[in-house]
Amino acid sequence: MKLFSPAKINLTLAVGAPRADGFHPLDSIVTPLTLGDDVFLEKAEATALSMESETVDLSDIPVDTEKNLAVRAVRILEKHVERALPTKIRIVKRIP
Repeated sequence: MKLFSPAKINLTLAVGAPRADGFHPLDSIVTPLTLGDDVFLEKAEATALSMESETVDLSDIPVDTEKNLAVRAVRILEKHVERALPTKIRIVKRIP
């Protein structure tokens, strides 16, 4: 499966006081752009993530860790459906 993940621009952004969990509530109006990343998903033996880009520095993006949002999304979906969903994730980054 191939998905397009568009970049967005915040037209307005209001940040509230921190909640008990340390996160700030946000109130925002956004609009998508035509610039975006391509996300490829396929069944696999184990969940794995690879990233590639010709224009974006990927050195600060965690790939082999549960800290990556793509891997965390798979883990959340697995909890929701109550079964393992081993997934090969390949992201072609264009959004800095």
